[in-house]
Amino acid sequence: MTETSGLSVHVLDSVCGTAAQGIRVSLYYKDNTVDEKYILMVEDETNADGRVEQLAPDGSLAPGTYKIRFHCLEYFSKQSMTCFYPFCDIVFSVGSYFSHFHIPLILSPFGYTTYKGV
Repeated sequence: MTETSGLSVHVLDSVCGTAAQGIRVSLYYKDNTVDEKYILMVEDETNADGRVEQLAPDGSLAPGTYKIRFHCLEYFSKQSMTCFYPFCDIVFSVGSYFSHFHIPLILSPFGYTTYKGV
């Protein structure tokens, strides 16, 4: 039996001091058999609270390497703001040691920070 893990994200807009609603979020899986190419698994959009409660397809992630892409340029363009980072890619590994992954992103047009949340 393979262990699986769920995944949620939360984006906060540090310029406005609010949750970042409407950011497109893409999840990719690293295929180690094809030149280590990342393959798109799913896309979603943050809700009014800046969250995607379950980004993992079928509610789980098998062990491996993943990438989340936050599409920042689209978000800031809607607010008529200049954006230095068109997207933020967060690459992380899933082992069998957590049952759920939560990845917050604190975002501004010229910087971002992230960490493994709970």
